[in-house]
Amino acid sequence: MGIKKVYEREYGGFLEMFGKGSGKDPTFLLDEITNGLGAKWQTEGVRIKPYAAMALTHPSIDCVRKLQEEYPEEMRDWKSVEKIELRMDDVSYHHGGWKAVRPLTSVGAQMSAAYVAVTQLVDNQVLPAQF
Repeated sequence: MGIKKVYEREYGGFLEMFGKGSGKDPTFLLDEITNGLGAKWQTEGVRIKPYAAMALTHPSIDCVRKLQEEYPEEMRDWKSVEKIELRMDDVSYHHGGWKAVRPLTSVGAQMSAAYVAVTQLVDNQVLPAQF
């Protein structure tokens, strides 16, 4: 049996923990949380990122993956790759197109389109272990 008052518990309850910092008074509206409970399911609105990197870097990873699928032999010989050119819109470039300089933190690596593209090329995946 789980804890009672999982939503309302003053210390560690869902609403207390996730309502903090909202700047609103009250910090949460219980009626809004429970409205349609058991009848309306929100799971179709939940999305999970496929890569452990900033979302704006995902197209770079997707492009490398597509090349790996279409040209498996050539892409396995990644040491012969001389250049990867990423073309990005202004917003993506501003957030993830900067030149990565070593030493690079794991968070910095997750924010770098160049780093994640090469990570996909070398490791064939961009998961937490790569950072």
